[in-house]
Amino acid sequence: MRHDDDHEPVFIRSKWGTNRYVYNHRNPVGRTLIVLSLLVAGAGLLMMPGRPSFGEGDLRDAVHEATDALAARPHTLSEYGSPAQQIADLIEEAVDDADDSWLPGPDVTVEPMGKHGPYQITASGTDTAFCMNVARSAVDAGDGSGSDGDMYAAEYDLIPSLREGRC
Repeated sequence: MRHDDDHEPVFIRSKWGTNRYVYNHRNPVGRTLIVLSLLVAGAGLLMMPGRPSFGEGDLRDAVHEATDALAARPHTLSEYGSPAQQIADLIEEAVDDADDSWLPGPDVTVEPMGKHGPYQITASGTDTAFCMNVARSAVDAGDGSGSDGDMYAAEYDLIPSLREGRC
C-alpha cells in the first residue's frame, strides 16, 4: 500500500518568491526535518548563558577606561543623599559605558568601603577586584551654584586613583 506522501519531494521551491528551497511538510522526511530543526534551535537558545560576564582582562580595560572618563570632566553631586553612593553610581555607570557592546552588560558592583570611599569594583564572571580612591575638588561656578543653577548641587572634579585587588 503506497501513500501519496511517498511521491512528494523532501525539498520544494518556496512559494514566497525567493527562489529558495524549503522543507516540504507533505513529505514525512520533510516533517521530521522541520521538527528536528525546531528542537535544535530551541536547545541552542536554552543552552546560551543567561547573563554576559566580564573576563579578567575585560574588567581591567573597562575599569581603566572608567577611571579616565571620571577624570575627564566635572561631575555634579547633590547635597541630598550620600556623596559616597553618588560617586559609586558614577563609577558603575562609567564601567558600564566602557563596555561598547550593544548587549546588556554584566553585573558590575561598586561598593563604597567607607563614608568617603575607597570603592571596591567587582563583576560577574571574574574573581578580579579593583580598589578605587576618589578625591574631590570643587569647581568654582562663580555664583556658588551647580552648572544648572541648582543651589543644592555642586560640581566637582573627581581625581580617581586605582589599584588592583580588594580594598
